[in-house]
Amino acid sequence: MERRIVIDLEMCGIPKNIQRRVGLKREIIQLGAVILEDGIVRARYSEYVMPRYGHVDCYIKDLTGIRQADVCQAEPIETVLEHFMSWAGPEEAVFVSWSMNDRAQLRREMEAKHIVIDGFDRIFETWEDCQEMYGKVMESSRCYALREAVICADIDTEGHEHDALSDAVNTALLYEKLRTEGEAGFNRYFRKAHQETQPEILQFSLGDLFGEISFGTAVTA
Repeated sequence: MERRIVIDLEMCGIPKNIQRRVGLKREIIQLGAVILEDGIVRARYSEYVMPRYGHVDCYIKDLTGIRQADVCQAEPIETVLEHFMSWAGPEEAVFVSWSMNDRAQLRREMEAKHIVIDGFDRIFETWEDCQEMYGKVMESSRCYALREAVICADIDTEGHEHDALSDAVNTALLYEKLRTEGEAGFNRYFRKAHQETQPEILQFSLGDLFGEISFGTAVTA
């Protein structure tokens, strides 16, 4: 059985006058994850995190939907990580995220806050970058956004962007498609554009995806 845990984090900023003192620019405010076994999402995890130094400003609230009230009532990061490890279980797993930024944030925050949790070292040792996998299919070193990649792969996305659980689910679906199908799993608009355009300047829009679809006139009672 192939077992992977796909993880996503949402973060808030820390005031600049505190950043140097604490050695952090951002703090985790939500941790979302799914267990992917044999290509199927078997379990889900999501929990808000109470930041120690930062706060949820209007930009982060609009981006993520997370309110300051949500994180004020949450557990601190060390408790959330213990909950997460208990949920993940003792079985061996490969960890996956969209880019390595979440891995780096976890490591920095744990070091800055002197958090030590048994078994967490194995997480950092087994980590795959789904964004890098996608870049290899695109034959480009550009850092693509998850929303671009799932459109190319014809994935029916779940939830909204910048919700940690939704992003973890969508990353898991994309990861599995990349792993098992590669470029063959991408839609025909992507394949055509990829064949005709240099990867670094590949562009397409939602209009390209829906331009040939004829929508009927809605009828109301």
